[in-house]
Amino acid sequence: MYKQDIFIIGLIIGGFLFYRIYKAFKIYTFKKRMKKGRKAEKSAIKLLMQEGYKIISTQKSVPVITYIDGKPYKNYVKADFIVRKGLKKYVTEIKTGDKAPQANNAATRRQLLEYYLAYKPTGIILVDMNERRIKTIEFSIGTNPVRNRLIFILMFLIFLAAAFISYRYAVLII
Repeated sequence: MYKQDIFIIGLIIGGFLFYRIYKAFKIYTFKKRMKKGRKAEKSAIKLLMQEGYKIISTQKSVPVITYIDGKPYKNYVKADFIVRKGLKKYVTEIKTGDKAPQANNAATRRQLLEYYLAYKPTGIILVDMNERRIKTIEFSIGTNPVRNRLIFILMFLIFLAAAFISYRYAVLII
């Protein structure tokens, strides 16, 4: 055998070993992340219940159909928990790590917005398990919530005024 042959065989064996070690490392880190996630979800249940939330369902998925050039593609959106507090229903996402628990993180915000559109809840609960903190996230899409409240209050006052005038007018006639 020539030196070049041994070198090529060494490269092939080295590449194969590198690939196997890399793959084993990826599997190990994935399992470690999943274990951390399951532990965080168990702790989150306790935290949510302490704060008065009732767990309605876990890992609930909702079908979402995406039409591309008129052709439907079915996908699913899966939230960690659906919870209720009083009459309000929330989709809950459990996050660990440095960036993921931040609602202004682009990837997290997109995920929460997807939940908001798919489940149509009152709001989203983002549970930061690093800080053991519950954050309530709400979206306003294309509307101004303050302006909408002012319009509602104004309409209610107009209704009260009309009711009062109608009552006074009815009393004068009788």
